[in-house]
Amino acid sequence: MLSDIRVRVIEEFKEQLQSKPGAKAEKGSRKVLSDRSVAKLITLLGTVFRFAQRQELMDGNPAAAVRKPRAAKHEPYVLDASEIARLREALDIPWQRLLVELTLTTGLRSGEIRGLSWDNLDLEGSRLFVRQAVSRRGELGDTKTVNSLRTVPVPAYLVPHLRRWKLECPVTSMGYMFPSEPNERGERGAIDADKLLRNILRRALRKAGLPELRFHDLRHMAASLMVEAGVSVKRAQEILGHASERTTLAIYTHTMRRQHDDTADKIAALAGLSATSQNVGNNLETISAVKDEETALSDCSNGSPGRIRTTDQRINSPSLYH
Repeated sequence: MLSDIRVRVIEEFKEQLQSKPGAKAEKGSRKVLSDRSVAKLITLLGTVFRFAQRQELMDGNPAAAVRKPRAAKHEPYVLDASEIARLREALDIPWQRLLVELTLTTGLRSGEIRGLSWDNLDLEGSRLFVRQAVSRRGELGDTKTVNSLRTVPVPAYLVPHLRRWKLECPVTSMGYMFPSEPNERGERGAIDADKLLRNILRRALRKAGLPELRFHDLRHMAASLMVEAGVSVKRAQEILGHASERTTLAIYTHTMRRQHDDTADKIAALAGLSATSQNVGNNLETISAVKDEETALSDCSNGSPGRIRTTDQRINSPSLYH
């Protein structure tokens, strides 16, 4: 009975989730569910119990009193240009290289890139239309949010490769751009999410001697490259399909913090205070005065009497220094 479920039961369930391998773990693996997955399951239970409360099937929500594990903040590794070149070289199968490069330059989500069909591609206009996505179970459905429905520019250098792949691509009933291997009936669906990550991306990363990445990290890298390219936050939000500008801005801010911050230098230059703006305002006079003081100090440190600015000739008298 729902009414018999107590906080202790949910706590024990949480402990089991954190100590036993998940259903998707490889045979013999002892890899447990991530803290993020456990937290999502407890949240889901809470949603079920709240519904039961509204239906007067139980008095309280036992999941509300259970502390959800806090997921460790993932710090995505962003490949630089030389590392991207190594990854590209390691992707020795042309259509796999095309898939990764398309993801890296458009920022599409895993489900979106797997759900792309040839009908979604406008080669003449160098753009693609994100209209659908494939779930991890291989089911074709809607995109993540309304904002995910969007038109995304495709870099011109990829268009000839896409034309070539369109001629060579195995035909599927849904017209997928990146189909899976045929099943026992000879049918092809969308490429499997695990194959996308393990057999394609991580195999290439290992071959190139690069750090392990999630497939989603390619999307983060695309956003980071937009920062460096000077793309506005609003335009990046449109391309990435973020529901809120805050999400895009968080990535932009994170990326900019990793770069050299010359904000203070720019302010100093505009104010005529830095060496790069010696011709601004009265900065020439200031620099001249500083140089005079440096010369005087240098003379003193070298044993020279130097001179002190004063009208009192007794102080400037050489006899005072002997």
